[in-house]
Amino acid sequence: MIRIILLLLCFSGFARSEAPLRLYAGNTDIYCYQQAGQFSGIACALVEALARTQGIEPDINMLPQGRMLIEGQKASHALLFPVARVPHREKHFQWVVLLVEEAFLLVAPAGSTLPVNDIDQLTDVSIGVLLGGLADQLLSQYQHLTLVRNHNESNLTQQLIKGRFKVWGGPWNVIYNGYRKAGKDAYQLTLGQVFQRTPIYIAASLDVSAESIQSWQRAFDQLKATGQYEHILKRYDYQPPPK
Repeated sequence: MIRIILLLLCFSGFARSEAPLRLYAGNTDIYCYQQAGQFSGIACALVEALARTQGIEPDINMLPQGRMLIEGQKASHALLFPVARVPHREKHFQWVVLLVEEAFLLVAPAGSTLPVNDIDQLTDVSIGVLLGGLADQLLSQYQHLTLVRNHNESNLTQQLIKGRFKVWGGPWNVIYNGYRKAGKDAYQLTLGQVFQRTPIYIAASLDVSAESIQSWQRAFDQLKATGQYEHILKRYDYQPPPK
């Protein structure tokens, strides 16, 4: 009888144990990218620090941002980052940690006279967006807009500088970082309409347990308490979104 009880307890423990979480990163300039064989960016650096705080050695799988979001809706036992929290994604994910606040806006080169403060007036104006990203999804709802899609934000930076399109629609920190890397000042750009303000999160698939999510949240609190969170933001020159 005692042997049976012990066996039942063992099987019960196995049933409660959760499979290791898989970490999926979307390749996004400033938030997650690879440099010299290492993961870099605000979201990747924070996830690595959070994992190690819990005694976990992070094993990150990087995908293009759009594909990461699609695959993430089908994945099990997964954390995904960076994910903009918007209403149409609420039912697909659990929301683990708010990393930073972001604003998606329109920008044009310095001195532009285009009406970038009003999307409705941008008829027959080419607008660059990241393929499959949130800006692409949101601006695609406007039938009069002409969107020029690219899979890489660095390409979008260069294309705007070279005049391949007239306006860029995207997250402020990606735009700012792209211009900084190109040796230019993003604050000299003509800043236009903010078409979405959104928090950027670490999200979880729906089957991740509450206990696991709480462990990541406690690790985040610890990261903030020790100053590591602010240190990572400063390292990557995070900029609060324009008002």
